[in-house]
Amino acid sequence: MVNLLLDTTVLVHLYRQRSEVITILQELKPRNIYISTVSYAEFLGATKKRQKQYARKFLKAFKIVEFNSAINKQIQLQSFLQEIPPPQIADCFIACTAITLKIPLLTNNATHFKRYSDLELLSYTL
Repeated sequence: MVNLLLDTTVLVHLYRQRSEVITILQELKPRNIYISTVSYAEFLGATKKRQKQYARKFLKAFKIVEFNSAINKQIQLQSFLQEIPPPQIADCFIACTAITLKIPLLTNNATHFKRYSDLELLSYTL
């Protein structure tokens, strides 16, 4: 069993009950499933107003990782080491959360995360 951080796209696929993601999680049998505060905000922010209450209930199933000084240092380091396109800043924050926690990141957008050499990346396609 592993601990696992989910990218926002994974949350969306789980919310929509995509069988591919459910199967992957059943195979991995994670001990703890985490999401970054960034994924929380991205997911809830994109949810229609009439679905917000259900979406918040859905998010309670995950352990939310808040920013701390270690994650902030990793973000500063990655920002110094490479150029990060503005649309991928949120992905940088999510990747730095996984790197700091030393746990794999599950995503459907592997290309957004390949730049992070210290990141253990698990990806899938639909």
